[in-house]
Amino acid sequence: MITLDKYHWKIGIMLAVIFIVTLAGNWNNYKSGRAAKIFANLSTPYAGEEEVLPAEVQSLVALTRKNDIRSIGISDKVMANRFISSPIIESIYPAVVIPSSNVFISYLSEGLPASCSAMNLEKGIQLVTCP
Repeated sequence: MITLDKYHWKIGIMLAVIFIVTLAGNWNNYKSGRAAKIFANLSTPYAGEEEVLPAEVQSLVALTRKNDIRSIGISDKVMANRFISSPIIESIYPAVVIPSSNVFISYLSEGLPASCSAMNLEKGIQLVTCP
């Protein structure tokens, strides 16, 4: 009968090899300080947004947070572009998207309703507020 005791040293060697290969593969990251930056960013609010959000979405989300906007509307044309609408919806949380909001996001080409004004313009996208 084969017992686990006979294989303890083999398991130990395999774990040591895995550890060495992992360390060697990440050595440049540790040496350059990139790993420390990654771990520091994990505990930072809104970590990774600079790296993954489009520039126009970053500025709209920052403005939404700065003005403590709790609900926002998104025009049909912007909503049709999932590469813009999806990051906006995900990033503005806890604000919610509702069609009847007095603050909404639209393309510059869509124009403004009569009594509304643009709060921000970014790469053809505007954040609009209405009374």
